[in-house]
Amino acid sequence: MENPQRNRNRIVKLVFAFCVVVFLSHLMSNAVILAATIGVRTVGMILAWMFVFRYARVKNWNKSPEGQHLMSFAFVVGAFLTYATANNIAAWLDPRTAQDFVDGDYPGRLSIGLALYAWVAYEMHRCNTLLTDALEEK
Repeated sequence: MENPQRNRNRIVKLVFAFCVVVFLSHLMSNAVILAATIGVRTVGMILAWMFVFRYARVKNWNKSPEGQHLMSFAFVVGAFLTYATANNIAAWLDPRTAQDFVDGDYPGRLSIGLALYAWVAYEMHRCNTLLTDALEEK
């Protein structure tokens, strides 16, 4: 059973990191924030698909509701990140796309996006770490 104090500390650290990323992103240009967002999102996408392919090799993952949920969650995250990354890269490279479309159309959109995609990448890294630890214990 997990320690509730450890969970609270983890949540506080995540909220703090989120606030720091949002604050620091205000010191960057929109182009730098967009490039960083695409980079972090791509890392998260790779980690999500890596987890899906690694977890698919685990025996009996589909025999329990927890295993099915974990696979579904990782698959949806990977699909979402793939879609979003491909969409932004296509818009970024297409000279016909309006600059405002790529740069965002309301204040803070890119900063919040960068922080959220970084959080998703972190969670996918955590999933892979937990799976590695579980496989090494066997």
